[in-house]
This record gives sequence, structure tokens and C-alpha cells, in this order.
Amino acid sequence: MTEEEIINEAWKVAHAFLDSGNHDIGHVKRVLRNATLIWEKEGGNLFAIKLSAILHDIGRPIEEITEQDHAEISANIAKRLLYLWNIPNKI
Repeated sequence: MTEEEIINEAWKVAHAFLDSGNHDIGHVKRVLRNATLIWEKEGGNLFAIKLSAILHDIGRPIEEITEQDHAEISANIAKRLLYLWNIPNKI
């Protein structure tokens, strides 16, 4: 998969997990916009920044049900997705 295809898949995942609530797709878009602005000044791996911004809150709906920390849940889901998408851990 190309980076663009992976980003598109990440958006599909985000939409599936974050269709409502305070941390919805609008929130993700704002985070991505702010992360991109920071990247423009500071540099870095834009692909990794985009993926991180898009996937950072996907654990929120699970947190609401289980009361587990959404950050840990989001990180675990993201790790599995990176593996499925054949993305090295070091991006």
C-alpha cells in the first residue's frame, strides 16, 4: 500500500470509531490541521504525523464502555493497524 492509501484507510477507521461525541471527526481534522502547521515549522515525518493525528482518539468509544484509558486503547489499536498495513514500528 502507498502512504496515501494507508492514510485513506486510517480515515475509514477513524470514521468507524468516531462518528459522534466531543472527539468526533471534526476534532480529528482540527488536530491534523494543527499537527500539519507544527510540521511546517518544525519538520519531521509527515506520514507518521498524519497517522498519529488521525488515529490518536480511536479508543475513546471503548473507554466510555470499559473505563480503560483511551490513550492506551488507541495506541494498542494503532499498533495492530500499523502491523496490518506493514508499517515499520520506527516511523
